[in-house]
Amino acid sequence: MAKSSSEDTPDRADIEEHERLAVEAIRSDLEDLREDVTELAQALRRHGRLRASDLGAEATRRGHEFVEDARDAVFEMREALTEAQHDLRRSVRSHPVPWAGVLLGMVGTGLLVALLMERRN
Repeated sequence: MAKSSSEDTPDRADIEEHERLAVEAIRSDLEDLREDVTELAQALRRHGRLRASDLGAEATRRGHEFVEDARDAVFEMREALTEAQHDLRRSVRSHPVPWAGVLLGMVGTGLLVALLMERRN
């Protein structure tokens, strides 16, 4: 038997029930979405704290490396200066006359520059 036209069209109660179910589904989906967004925000905060901690540790490590490198460079310079000082002492002790001439020449040059500067003023 064929359905009549009134049987083909859903009645108002069916439409309202369908709309109510759709609204409930949307509300449920929105609540799930809110929970997911909250979990994502918490995960991002945790990740951010871990990343910041990692970056802090990396910065500290690099700072320590820099300090160690600087200490090594200072130690090497100190050794080089000590060696140069010893070499200079040995040279002055083994050849005092030329060094006396060099020293007197430097003093004379300083006096000459001072006299010239004084005349300019």
